[in-house]
Amino acid sequence: MQTFKKNRSISYILPIIVGISTLMQIILRHGWPLNHEGNSFFLRTIIYADHICAGDYWPIWSSMDNYGLGSPQPLFYHKVFYFISGSIYALTNNIKLSVVISILLFLVIGFYGMYSFCKESGCRKELAYMGGLILIVSNYTITDWLIRGAMAEFSACMFIPLSLALYLRVINKNSFKDACLFGVIITILFFSHSVIAFYFILFLSIVTLALLIKNKEIKIIILLTCSAFIFFLLTWPHFLALISFSDNYDLSRIIPYEYRPENRFIPLRNYFWDNNWIWGKEWASYTVQLDIPVLILFVLMVLFIFLNKNTRNISLLSNSIIMCCLIIFLCFLLQCKASSLFYEMFPGAVYLQFPWRLLGILSPCIIGLSLLLCQNLLPKFALFISFIIMCFCFIMSGAYKHIEYEWMSNISNELNNVSFSAFGEYLPKDFNKNSKNDIIEFLEKEDCQLIVSCPSNIERDSCFIQYEITTACKNFYPLPILFSPYHKITIYKDNQFLTSACVQIDKYPGICSVFLEAGKSELLVEFPTIKSIVFPTPVGVFPAQTVLEQPVFRLPHARGGVSKRGTVLVAHLPSSPRPWGCFRWMDQSDASQAVFPTPVGVFPAQTVLETVLERLPHARGGVSLICSPAAANSTSSPRPWGCFFSGFADCKYPVVFPTPVGVFPIYAASLLMPQSLPHARGGVSLLNYPCFTSI
Repeated sequence: MQTFKKNRSISYILPIIVGISTLMQIILRHGWPLNHEGNSFFLRTIIYADHICAGDYWPIWSSMDNYGLGSPQPLFYHKVFYFISGSIYALTNNIKLSVVISILLFLVIGFYGMYSFCKESGCRKELAYMGGLILIVSNYTITDWLIRGAMAEFSACMFIPLSLALYLRVINKNSFKDACLFGVIITILFFSHSVIAFYFILFLSIVTLALLIKNKEIKIIILLTCSAFIFFLLTWPHFLALISFSDNYDLSRIIPYEYRPENRFIPLRNYFWDNNWIWGKEWASYTVQLDIPVLILFVLMVLFIFLNKNTRNISLLSNSIIMCCLIIFLCFLLQCKASSLFYEMFPGAVYLQFPWRLLGILSPCIIGLSLLLCQNLLPKFALFISFIIMCFCFIMSGAYKHIEYEWMSNISNELNNVSFSAFGEYLPKDFNKNSKNDIIEFLEKEDCQLIVSCPSNIERDSCFIQYEITTACKNFYPLPILFSPYHKITIYKDNQFLTSACVQIDKYPGICSVFLEAGKSELLVEFPTIKSIVFPTPVGVFPAQTVLEQPVFRLPHARGGVSKRGTVLVAHLPSSPRPWGCFRWMDQSDASQAVFPTPVGVFPAQTVLETVLERLPHARGGVSLICSPAAANSTSSPRPWGCFFSGFADCKYPVVFPTPVGVFPIYAASLLMPQSLPHARGGVSLLNYPCFTSI
């Protein structure tokens, strides 16, 4: 170890060398070993690379999933590993190299985090260094990326030690700077694997309560509150997007009965010794066995504490020891069948699926605690004992065992027939899995010609797709795209651009359908992005105003979209669009007065006037004094507080004053003149409104 003090460059390079050595079989052989995930991590890498090249750096919709129908899989699935591997693939165009480099990068992060954690716990630099190397070759690290192919979980596990180190630094030094940095790292951990982060935060909450009782320092709560604020500041756009999609997608499908934690317990003895597992012999199973050399050291140190009376003079109640002991206890407790009630009752706990996933948190805690106890109890021999333990960990590591099972010889990068929805978690709630062929058959009958084959060609822009459709009559027509209220559809027809909404119809539930007039139409479908969800445009969308086979009447949602559940009663009530609400798209005969809705959106009249008022609304209400036929016929947007066109022969001079959000004129020219003013933020009073239209 003196060499590392004299030549610091060796200490920086050695973790990289060790990481490369664990990947050597992968590097030297063609293809990739069979694993639980198959080639799905390659495909996700390609998807992210495609989005990154298109300028969508934080994708939430994949047009290539579900056999080209698309899905919000990038939104719901863990991100950090694929953001890194996708970025590397975008630069290198070598899929295997990008995954290998990404694994190596996270191994180095794990080493640095483990080194920092051991140092912050009180270990000497040499012991901390060996702790980092042990983590690289530890059983669960190798199991994650080699056997299971669980790259997202692997990346999260490599951030656990760094998170522990920063937490201890906040507790020990009461540093505001470290508290902010801890919030950032927890955010990265969350985006690496949200379930691992959920349990990690839960464990640290219990640890914080224990340390608060021990240390009686209220400042800890203030600092961790700052960390929580940083976390929510960085994650709220993601949570907003999740909430936006929750009405149409059910992520709880990922936990069917057989994949619930209470049904996936493994006997505790397997965590200490697994007779049925031999590295390199099989890939279809897995082991939960902890690293035997580390376990032996841990057990010996615990026995030494109880058998040696001299240990009473040694401080065994430091913050780091209390933290590690509590986390180890909680992890083992949740491996027992007695914890079934916790998984059933505690909100979100069931998403762990497999209790042994907590090994990602348990392993670094056992490594760090074992080395720290060894240093505190046997200071003279700690360096030698730790070095021996590290050597045996290398010898027993599965990374260096010859892989005898089959390899995937051809790592495909084709996305023509890809679906990540193992349990239907990335499919709309009402989607009929057999309807894709029905849609294609329907479109072929309607002479639908695909212009840009985006889902089947990775070189296309993954953020949009174009269609050319010729229809015999005006109707709703399905597109081979799964439904999302955030698809933006632009229709080019008769030298005009129209904007429409993606809607669901009874015949094709879960599928994006669009209203088209008879004749030839060109469609541009832009898929949702985090920007369009978090920072929606001030205009919203136009659902088509056409009677369905089974009419569905819906109120516009705030910030665009329509309600999921329809009611005939609501359809005939005088209602006001909510902020950023959308209104029904007029027929072509009414297009002369059509305007585009603003953040508060207003409704031009639905009936063509004998004398059209050809004026554009001003900002903050009013219309221009100069008539302009060209302006009136263009698809223009009223400014905030904009007013609507006078709509009907009997209502040419409505006594309705527009509020900041505008109102609905009514298609009811024969009724009496209105006597009430519209309410702020939309809506009208409960009196008669002959100049307001029903939705």
